Amino acid sequence: MSLIKRHAQNQSPIHKRVLGGIPTTALTVLLGTVSLQATAATFTVTKLADDSSTGTLRWAIEQANATAGADTIDFKIAGIATGIPAIIRITSAVLPPITEAVTIDGTTQTDTNTGSITGGQVLGVGPDFVPGSGDEATLPILAKPDVVVEYARTGNPGTGIFTIGAPDVTIKGLGVRRGPPASGTVDSADGVHLVAAASNTILSQMWFGSSQGNATDLTDGA
Repeated sequence: MSLIKRHAQNQSPIHKRVLGGIPTTALTVLLGTVSLQATAATFTVTKLADDSSTGTLRWAIEQANATAGADTIDFKIAGIATGIPAIIRITSAVLPPITEAVTIDGTTQTDTNTGSITGGQVLGVGPDFVPGSGDEATLPILAKPDVVVEYARTGNPGTGIFTIGAPDVTIKGLGVRRGPPASGTVDSADGVHLVAAASNTILSQMWFGSSQGNATDLTDGA
């Protein structure tokens, strides 16, 4: 028996199996482990307008809803004067509910609204239950928001300025308020409204207010 024939007879079955001329063991090494994961995306708000054109907040939410993965919405709105925030007035319709994981990050806007919101007030008494002893909790001093989302439509939206209907949604660094519509009066509007699908929601460095009487608020509609 020749050396070549003897060598072939001694091969184990796994070494004899081939796919397209490549041994299966070699194919495994070449391919490795294939992992199919959703790629997160960033959508940038560059306009104050309230429509679905590219660069608006409404467009960014729609894009994030249509894109799998934990996306980010950031803000780069040019032309805002020093001392005031970028104000996005919601006038055409309520914003679409958020249905995918996303971070809406108002702190990414250029710092034009300089200064801070008054804080430092003492809250009750501390662990020793003695007023004025110095161990009391105090309200934090927050930077003024550089982006304000203002609901400026007549009537109650029925949900919220932001409606969250997905897990793992973070909104930070935004002012959320009601403002005057073009005509008529605006009814009370929830600032952030949570529905049943919402979980692990994070609201950070948020400011809720109103220029129309009743303030916006946070509600749980689950």
